[in-house]
Amino acid sequence: MTETRRRRPAVPRKAKTPTLDVLSADERAGVLTALLLAHPELAAEAEGFAAARLESDDSEAVAEDLSYELRALHLEQLADRAGAHHCGRYIEPHEAAQDMLAEVIQPYLNDLDRRTVTGHRTLAPVAGSAKRRT
Repeated sequence: MTETRRRRPAVPRKAKTPTLDVLSADERAGVLTALLLAHPELAAEAEGFAAARLESDDSEAVAEDLSYELRALHLEQLADRAGAHHCGRYIEPHEAAQDMLAEVIQPYLNDLDRRTVTGHRTLAPVAGSAKRRT
C-alpha cells in the first residue's frame, strides 16, 4: 500500500535580521525612510502595509482600553490636583477632573484624527461624537 503524504503549504520564514531586531522604533522608522528614498518602487507596497496596519485595530479592544484607563482614575488623584497650590493658584475640582479626563482621552482623539486624515476611520465608533475641550 502506498502512503500519500500531504505537503504543508510553504510558510514564509522571517529573514534573519539581527541588526534590525535590536533597533528602537525611531531607528526603524529612519531605516524605513532611507529604504523608501533609495527604492521608491517600494512606496506603494509600504503604503499598503501601513493602511492594513491602521485598519487592523479592533475598536472593541480600543474601547476596552479606554474604559480601563478611565476607571483607573482615583479620587486621590483628583484631591491632589484640586484646591490651593504652593504657587498661590486655586484649582477647582471640576477643572482638575476635566484635566484628568482630557489626559486619558486626548491620545485616543489624536489617534482618531490621524486615522481620519488617512481615510481609516475604523475606530470612529469608539470615540463617537466626543468633543475636544483642550
